[in-house]
Amino acid sequence: MISAYTRVGDLASARELFDKMPERDVVTWNSMISGYAQNGQSALAIDLFKDMITAADDPKPDEVTMVSVISACGHLGALDIGNWVISTC
Repeated sequence: MISAYTRVGDLASARELFDKMPERDVVTWNSMISGYAQNGQSALAIDLFKDMITAADDPKPDEVTMVSVISACGHLGALDIGNWVISTC
């Protein structure tokens, strides 16, 4: 459902659903991160990635996560953050 909301640009509904979820896996995190990145909200994508790597449920970023976050860094021209992202995984 999160992915569907992000595909139509309804990031507020996607985030509301994401925030209400008691448990999140890497697919859920990726849906929200890539949704932000693909809808011009690169800073929010990076912030959510930071939340992901410090989350209590300890989801591990995968290749999909990295592509979305590095893309967000590219859109922001944030080379230093991109280097940090690469070094975290």
